[in-house]
Amino acid sequence: MELQRLSAETYAEIFPAPYHVYNSVDFNQFNADRLGLELHCLAFKTKKYKLGLLGVVQDGAFKSPFSAPFGGFSFVKDDVRIQHLDQALDTLQKDCLTQGVSKMEFTLPPLFYNPSFLGKTYNALHSHGFTVMQMELNHSIHLAGQTIESYQQTFRRNAQKNLANAETKDFSFSICETEAEKRLAYEVIKQNRFTRTKPLRMGFEQLLLTGSLIPSDFFLVRLAGEPVAAAIVFQVSKGIAQIIYWGDLPGFAANRTMNYLSFQLVNYYLAKGVQVIDVGYSTEDSVPNYGLCDFKESIGCTAYPKLSFSKTL
Repeated sequence: MELQRLSAETYAEIFPAPYHVYNSVDFNQFNADRLGLELHCLAFKTKKYKLGLLGVVQDGAFKSPFSAPFGGFSFVKDDVRIQHLDQALDTLQKDCLTQGVSKMEFTLPPLFYNPSFLGKTYNALHSHGFTVMQMELNHSIHLAGQTIESYQQTFRRNAQKNLANAETKDFSFSICETEAEKRLAYEVIKQNRFTRTKPLRMGFEQLLLTGSLIPSDFFLVRLAGEPVAAAIVFQVSKGIAQIIYWGDLPGFAANRTMNYLSFQLVNYYLAKGVQVIDVGYSTEDSVPNYGLCDFKESIGCTAYPKLSFSKTL
């Protein structure tokens, strides 16, 4: 198998619709430019192009992703044969050694993004001597074939009670239409993260710029007209919406704002035909946050592993 280094423009022509947005040229080029890194656009070819890979070399390691939740290989057609992944990894490893790269690192999406392709990728990485660096728990709500009523039946009893409690409050839920409303949503989340000593990784302007590359939605929950909770969601794949940030203001948890917000998000995306809401990971360096796991599972989430692999050359 031949490895070709392509321009961003040529790569985008060959791989115009990656199965998740974090593998798009525009997104990766934006972040490479922002960080002052060189984006490597690699294509793997036999008689025809089979696989593509975007990444950077940083601290002596080839990384995919380098500024995203996950990355990995892209394909021209999704019926990729396992031998093509094996051959691509062989070729990539030889190229890395030639370029003086000492390590390769991959973080892949949770399995529900493309079960067959990701299952083959797991196997190929394992058989090539990659080890699992991190095994995060990623929660998601699966809506295919669901109604809002059938979804609610997946709740644990405490979540049913909490939602009933929330519905007695003077809550309202809306999508943000203006930049001012989006900034307000961002500030609510920023305050939530500050009180939990988990600062936001993206500033508001960066979020807006990223939103010009990825379809995004901002939401606000108000209590008696005052903002108390918010969510920011990216459309990251066909039929999959990913919650990037969400949270409520300190002091409002007793009103069950997050139960109300999560239920309204499901109701909204059900109407849009979304099949999966990726609620994000509930671990830190593979260590579970028990309270967060319990909350997500109480509202009908399923846990999937999100794996990071590495190999020292």
